[in-house]
Amino acid sequence: MRIWPGTGEWTLYEDDGHSFEYEQGVWATTNYQVYLEGDKTIVEIAAREGEFAIPSREITVEVVGIGEQRFTDDGTVRRLTF
Repeated sequence: MRIWPGTGEWTLYEDDGHSFEYEQGVWATTNYQVYLEGDKTIVEIAAREGEFAIPSREITVEVVGIGEQRFTDDGTVRRLTF
């Protein structure tokens, strides 16, 4: 995931991309927030919500011009400091 430094928030929506199961609520959302805290850029990732099961996966978050961090996304809350 590529993020530019600054302040913002967004919601990532996911479903299987093939079926109409989303109509029965089989989807997931994750809220993201980025902001500055002094000279640090903070990326907060909320707990995943919804009925769509996503297996653990490796994620790379890059804050453009600052650096990147990798972690195993298991749907739990995470705070990254850059």
